[in-house]
Amino acid sequence: MLLHPRFDENEINVVRAETLNSLKRREDSLSQQAFELFAETLHAEHPYRFRTLGTPKTINAIDRKALQAYYATYVHPRNAVLAVVGDV
Repeated sequence: MLLHPRFDENEINVVRAETLNSLKRREDSLSQQAFELFAETLHAEHPYRFRTLGTPKTINAIDRKALQAYYATYVHPRNAVLAVVGDV
């Protein structure tokens, strides 16, 4: 998956639908709405103001081409971190 991603259109649509459903569930949660309003207000000029899952507009804007472009730009060995933990 890391070396040869397919970016399957069907899988992208499944994940998009799941994410949009998660956004709808968050809209039904008063505590989640309060937290998001608090973050937007407190961090008005900081990236913390953005919602972690995005918005329906941003989720619908992500397509196969956008994912491929992101992958080509950021997935390189120079951007990787190898962490070894434990009795090695």
